[in-house]
Amino acid sequence: MAFSGDGSRIASTHGDHNIYVTDMESGALLNTLRGHPRSPWCVAFHPTNSQLIASGCLGGQVRVWDLHGGSERWQADATHVIASLAFHPVDHVLVIATGNHLYFWNWQSTEPFVQCSTLRAKERLRYVKFDPLGHKLITAISNVAASAEGADLMADLEADSREMLSWAHGVMDSLSDIIADMGPDGEPGAGRPEHVSGQGRGRALGRPRGDRARGWMQGTDMTGSGDALEAAG
Repeated sequence: MAFSGDGSRIASTHGDHNIYVTDMESGALLNTLRGHPRSPWCVAFHPTNSQLIASGCLGGQVRVWDLHGGSERWQADATHVIASLAFHPVDHVLVIATGNHLYFWNWQSTEPFVQCSTLRAKERLRYVKFDPLGHKLITAISNVAASAEGADLMADLEADSREMLSWAHGVMDSLSDIIADMGPDGEPGAGRPEHVSGQGRGRALGRPRGDRARGWMQGTDMTGSGDALEAAG
């Protein structure tokens, strides 16, 4: 179902393979468009010319209808439904989505002049629409596979985050031990080494992976109270 740009008409598709154009105000049937070999699946009015309608059927056929009479026809791969159609608001261009392909057709010619497709044959283009000025084309695609590179990147980021968190917990444990063992004059107790190099409550301090984390450990000598507090900051 589609509304005309001026809101005066509505076009609806039906199982008898026809398209009916109805007056919105009176409800009167204005046109019956016949010719598709199978049921029309999508229909669209031209955004600025309410006399032009495009339709695509389950059998891969596309038609542009002039409500004054006549139509132009193009046949795509009959194994794929015509999923969506969009008129360019200014140029004589109809964009057709079928399977994983997009076709750009000037209906005054017999064949589309441009064809493009998605990266994967299993993907399906489900929706196309121009913005009001015709500068951008919006598409919707289903069956999009997750990027293997993207999945690997997310796994690396999660591993880095876990390692950094473990390293931060170890630093805080070490700081807690140092502060708890300090004497009244701020010096480490007799039973503790003055230098704590990566040990805290039995937990080894790991180092974050990657260049992003290399600066974290620089200057973290953890010797005495002043250096320990500076490392915590």
